[in-house]
Amino acid sequence: MSGVRARWLTGFAVGAAALFGLYWRQARSGVLNSDAASIILQSRDMLHGNLLLHGWITADVSFYSTELVQYALLQTMLPMGAAVKDAGGAMTYTLLVAGAALLAKGRAAGREGLVRALLAAGIMLAPALGGFTGTLLHAPDHTGSAVPVLAAWLVIDRCRPRWYVPVAVTLLLAWGAVGDPLIEITGAAAIAVACGVRTGRRLLLAREASREAASPPWFEPSLVASAAVSAVVAAAGRWAITAAGGFASSPVNQAIGLSGLWRNAPVAGKGLLGLFGAAFWSGHPPAWQLAFDGIHLAGSALALAGLLLALRRFFGPDALLTAGLAAGIVLNVGAWMASGYVSDLLSSREAAAVLPFAAVCAGRLLSGPVLRARSRGPSLALAGVGAAYVTMLAVNAAVARPAVPPTASVASWLAARHLTSGLATDYWLSNVITAQTRNGVRVREAVVTGGRVSRPAGWEIDTRWYDPADSRDGYLLTDAAYGSAEWRSQVRAARATFGAPARVDRVDGYTVLTWPGNILSRLRSAP
Repeated sequence: MSGVRARWLTGFAVGAAALFGLYWRQARSGVLNSDAASIILQSRDMLHGNLLLHGWITADVSFYSTELVQYALLQTMLPMGAAVKDAGGAMTYTLLVAGAALLAKGRAAGREGLVRALLAAGIMLAPALGGFTGTLLHAPDHTGSAVPVLAAWLVIDRCRPRWYVPVAVTLLLAWGAVGDPLIEITGAAAIAVACGVRTGRRLLLAREASREAASPPWFEPSLVASAAVSAVVAAAGRWAITAAGGFASSPVNQAIGLSGLWRNAPVAGKGLLGLFGAAFWSGHPPAWQLAFDGIHLAGSALALAGLLLALRRFFGPDALLTAGLAAGIVLNVGAWMASGYVSDLLSSREAAAVLPFAAVCAGRLLSGPVLRARSRGPSLALAGVGAAYVTMLAVNAAVARPAVPPTASVASWLAARHLTSGLATDYWLSNVITAQTRNGVRVREAVVTGGRVSRPAGWEIDTRWYDPADSRDGYLLTDAAYGSAEWRSQVRAARATFGAPARVDRVDGYTVLTWPGNILSRLRSAP
């Protein structure tokens, strides 16, 4: 190994380790909730031998092949609970920043390679505090699904055109899409569109285009085929898991409407800016945080410039990577805006892949103009922005404090009274308590419908939880305001289902209704 390469690898490893530590500190400010807790519980089940998650009904996206494996490995080193969520989020985002830097660098060496890598990593360097910390550094929520897509592009970009490249791309995309079908848009469809359109142009302008081509004529068509095959393989993988008795997924919201492109534009625009750190609309930040948001506009502008250049140079001989990433951005944002998911800024998680994709385009396409500039102004400006980003990352990590789940007090109350198994009338009260008490207090979701308490139809639950043999105690937990119409309705349903409670306790805004013995046998079936 040459000295230059050794220095590159050493610097890269040290930088990645430092970023991981800082991101871990910032990730602690995100509250553990039932979505994150569900992933923790599923990965714990995998770690204890239930590899196919028999009995589980997951959300509409399972993350089975990606973050669930990651979380299972983390639980061999960390205690069950928020620490797993924090480490997992920090690890995933570090992989994204590192992957974007590697892709942006490409085969460029020396100063150009360094500027490319730093520009891409710099745009992603300092996620905003608040809600967007939860989007980018929290539990699996599409952000990490960009990792296998970046890995596929690394293979395409770094390997010579050989038969094994399409095979590797197929496997990487299929592996990711088993856990998150969104990869079929950000990865498979983007590759198919970019390579297909470029191949079509080559066929229409055969003589001129063939002289410009940077790869053999078979290569890009083979990538179109690999993208299509990856979707088939992923679908077959999901079917095989279910057929073998593994988990089932809840249906995906497939509502698509072109009118949403305009109706959802304001929320989508704010969400995209927030992904790049300009989160002006996230809560009520202090003045210094608003200043940070303003500085992040520079990174947003660089990302937009990189995307526009990628679209302009779509058919360039060396532009396959940036053309594919640009296609991924357009397809991802378009599908998100036309879907039924756009409701608030939190929905920007559906377009989280835009951040690393645009960062790579900026690093690849803007470094040249900066290095060729006659004056040192652009270089100095970028250096100043980069220093500000480093400062923001350090400040964010320093001011972040471990978040305490709102259920912490009632979880401690239940544990102190040895009430180790019961029900809750809200999904957001169930799995989170189970995970934060490290399975010491097992709270299972129930729903109130038709004047009775029933099992839920299925969303992030293990159907085996509702076996009466798995339960010992009998209580129902609710967060409905005491004495409100909702509270009275839930109490009437509980009385109709389980009889009069022996105790009714109020604990820090929660109500715990307790019955002697096991109440699971009296729980109605799913509505």
